[in-house]
Amino acid sequence: KETIKRVPYYIQSYKPKIDKLKISDSFIYSVSKNVLEMSNLQVPNSAEEIFIKTNKELRENNLKTIRNVVIENFNQEPVLFDIKPFLRMKGAKTFARFGERRHYYYNDVKIDEAWHLGIDWASVKHANVYTSNSGRVIFKDYLGIYGESIIIDHGLGLSSLYA
Repeated sequence: KETIKRVPYYIQSYKPKIDKLKISDSFIYSVSKNVLEMSNLQVPNSAEEIFIKTNKELRENNLKTIRNVVIENFNQEPVLFDIKPFLRMKGAKTFARFGERRHYYYNDVKIDEAWHLGIDWASVKHANVYTSNSGRVIFKDYLGIYGESIIIDHGLGLSSLYA
């Protein structure tokens, strides 16, 4: 059986929010360096290179892992797709939105930039994860820049990541 349906789409101009983030030695040596070590990657000698390796190379590796996990584990069986709006956890605050442009500065010099590819809803450490949509956990492990993470497959190739 085949069904053909027209899907309306709208094109809007978009001016992304640009964040200028100052990266400190404290952040590099207490966060970026530790993330590289926990990811079993060699730690460069300079603070700037530590941050860039974390933000570029490790981020790229993590995105490949996410992509592979989702592709290898999504439910390919026909499912009743009853998706509801994704709701943030009670008490969580929005810290970043999808599509923001981030410029990273170290010692007042721009050293890197990246697009933000998700929505950051910050809660307290070790908070329980509740999802507003049913699904199957397909990943639960440490994931570099994301830390301890869970990926849930909701069917039809839709997954959500909680970190």
